[in-house]
Amino acid sequence: MFVQLSALEQDAVTEIMNVGVGRAAASLSLMVKEEIQLSVPAAELLYGEAAHERLTLSSDRMVAVRETFNGLLSGSAALLFPQSKSLDLVRMVLDENLTAEEVTELEQEALVEIGNIILNGCLSSIADSLVGEIETSIPVLLHANLATILPQTTGDEPVLLVLTIDFTIRSRDIQGHIVFLMDMQAASMFQQLVADYIASII
Repeated sequence: MFVQLSALEQDAVTEIMNVGVGRAAASLSLMVKEEIQLSVPAAELLYGEAAHERLTLSSDRMVAVRETFNGLLSGSAALLFPQSKSLDLVRMVLDENLTAEEVTELEQEALVEIGNIILNGCLSSIADSLVGEIETSIPVLLHANLATILPQTTGDEPVLLVLTIDFTIRSRDIQGHIVFLMDMQAASMFQQLVADYIASII
């Protein structure tokens, strides 16, 4: 039986993630010496067939920074942007006076660093808020669609926690997503930890 997040739990997840991306924005701002604004306006938990549909219907080419995590929770996390926006994103955090050739050369390194900062900001916020430890793997950069970016879970139906993320710098906006892929056991644990977190603050 699927356990859906209540409206209060969705709000709590969004707030936890906003703390994480706030930390990431502060780190990125220091890196580029200019204010970067990151926000998570929406969180969505998809189970089973809905998760399968999201994985298979997202056929657009994506640029993703992916890493695995384990400990308090286990699964895979990815920061996703449309491939058409990847160079724009790199230009946003690098010197815009760089030539297209120079940007292309730095693209992979810059995107991995951006993804690493944002994903680890979110995962560390989850660990702090839900009281536990989470370890992550070395992030990798992938160019593919969502179905191949995220590995399939074994056994149970997959569960996707999909977060919309708004990324703003220099009066330009790029919207991407942070996606966490978990199995049913991890998702149930996540829901319980969120419920415990809410109970501890009200």
